[in-house]
Amino acid sequence: GVANDGLGVSATLERRTHFGRLRRSTEPVLNFSQWALDDGLKTEPCCKYFDELLCCNSPYNLTAPRALRFIGGVPFDAERLLALLRGKRLVVVGDSIMRQTVSALVCSLEKVKSPATVGKPFGQKLYDFQALYEDGTSISRVSMTRFNAEKLSSASDVADILVVSIGAWYNRVARQHYERDMASVGDTLKQFGATPSKHAFLIDTVPQHFQTKRGSGAFGERIESPTCVPVDPMTYVSSGGNWHSKVMRKVATDSG
Repeated sequence: GVANDGLGVSATLERRTHFGRLRRSTEPVLNFSQWALDDGLKTEPCCKYFDELLCCNSPYNLTAPRALRFIGGVPFDAERLLALLRGKRLVVVGDSIMRQTVSALVCSLEKVKSPATVGKPFGQKLYDFQALYEDGTSISRVSMTRFNAEKLSSASDVADILVVSIGAWYNRVARQHYERDMASVGDTLKQFGATPSKHAFLIDTVPQHFQTKRGSGAFGERIESPTCVPVDPMTYVSSGGNWHSKVMRKVATDSG
């Protein structure tokens, strides 16, 4: 079955046990998406906000940008998304992974509409980045590496659509802390989403690309090397690197 919430996000009853294989299940959807190399993109004009948005200032991030195309379960439709977002405030809460996601989103929307202003809002302490459009639509990012009740509450007070993804900064030793904090996140999102016209999304902690002994790619298990490496989906699971996701999915189920 497919249930569409009107924001272009579909929930299906198909579960992917790994990339490429599907089996039927009554469990929530696990929709894996990927970035694929596409040299054809090299001929397209670069997003004019690229230099401003790209936060590659550490040894691990100082790698040459590559021409990647996002492949997901639903084709990206910039015009439809902008129409659905018209006048709404989309607030994304998370770490640098979510900052890069917001940057990619704004650049993808630029082909249809450029924001009136983009960057760190002057005098604004909550957001470290915001794209504001002429029709009142805004896409903002709140930095949060670990759960902060006050900051998440502030974000939920101003958002129409709230997207949260934290977890990369929690290591396996801190799993109990992560379980506790994610339960609090789930409670906040459940309360937020209960308001008419409000939409809350809890995003999986995606694998990172650090060199690790077990192949998890996790920042907390990295070997001191500045080289980014591919993360094989099967190794990611067999190494236990997906422990964040297991906790998150339980919270998502418990919180409805």
